[in-house]
Amino acid sequence: MKFKNKFEEDVFATAHKHIANARIEHNKVVKVASTHHPEIASFSGPPKKEVDVIVADIGGVTLLISCKDYSKAASPGDVQEWDSVVKAMNQYGGGRHYVGIVICSSGFSEGCEPWASAANLMLIPPYRPESDKLERHQIFSMLNRVLGALQKRIAISTNGLFEAPNLYDFGFKLTDGFEEMWRRKKESQRYEFGEERWISSFSELVNNVVGKNVVGLKATDNSVIVTLDPPYWVSVGIDKIHHSRNQIFAQEKSDEFQCRKNMMEPSPCTKFLVDEICVGRAISSACDWGDSLEFGIDGKFNLRIFSSMLWIYSTENPPEAHML
Repeated sequence: MKFKNKFEEDVFATAHKHIANARIEHNKVVKVASTHHPEIASFSGPPKKEVDVIVADIGGVTLLISCKDYSKAASPGDVQEWDSVVKAMNQYGGGRHYVGIVICSSGFSEGCEPWASAANLMLIPPYRPESDKLERHQIFSMLNRVLGALQKRIAISTNGLFEAPNLYDFGFKLTDGFEEMWRRKKESQRYEFGEERWISSFSELVNNVVGKNVVGLKATDNSVIVTLDPPYWVSVGIDKIHHSRNQIFAQEKSDEFQCRKNMMEPSPCTKFLVDEICVGRAISSACDWGDSLEFGIDGKFNLRIFSSMLWIYSTENPPEAHML
C-alpha cells in the first residue's frame, strides 16, 4: 500500500486500528451513481474532481477522512471542498449515510469552524485562535479518541447525528477536552499520588483503581472524593487528580450533590440513584476527559466525575431500553 506522505500513512494506521475495513483511495474520482442523471461531483472548473480519501465503514455509516499535511493552517476552502464530497455522496448514496472528517497537521485557519459546523464535518484539531500549534502526537491522540467514540456512538444510536451541527459538536467536545487537558498540564502537574503528592500519571491511577469496588462518593468545596475497597481514595478536582492508599481528608459540603443521568437525553437525578448504581460495584475502566474523570462501573455503566458534579449513564444497548 502506497502513501503520499508520512502523515497520511499515520492517519490510515490510526483509522485501521479502530476500523479494520479502513482503506486508502488516491486520485478518486467522486462519481454519482444515478439511473436517471449520472453526474460527477464538481467543485470548480471541469465537472470532475480527484480526491485522496481514507474510507471506513461503521455499520450503516461510511466515514470519509481527508488528510491535509500542510506547513500552515488549512483554509476554509479545504473544508468547503470536503463538504461538497460528503454532500454528493449522501445525495446519491442510495440511502447510506456518509460523514466527514478533515484532519490537518497544522490545524485550521479562521473561518473553517463556522463552515464545518454548518456542513456537519468534524475538524481535527479544532480551530483555536489563542492556541499554539499542536504537536503531531497530540493531533493523533485527538484522532484516536474521536474514532473510538464515533464507533460507540454509532453503535448506540445515530439519532440526530446527521443533523448539523451535531456531528461537528460531537467531535469538538471530544477534542476540545484534550486541549484543555494539555493547557492544564503545562501549568501544573495533573496527577498526584500519596500523602507526599508525588508526581503521578493516568496509567498509575488506572493500575491502582480498576477492579476495586466503589464504597462512597463525597462532595467537598473543590472536589469529589471517591472511596474504594480494598482501601483507596481518589479526589477529582478542577485541575488536579489526587489518588492515595491513605485516606484523603477534606471538608464535606452540606449542599446537595449536582447529579445527572443518561447520555442521549441528559436530565437531573438524585445522589441516591448514583449511589444505588455505583456503590458495591467494581471499577472496570477509566478515561480522562480533561474536564472530568470517567470510571466504567461493572462494564454496564459509566460514571463521569467532575469537580462539582456526577453524571451516570448506562452503556448497554439498545439505549432506549436502558434509560435510567
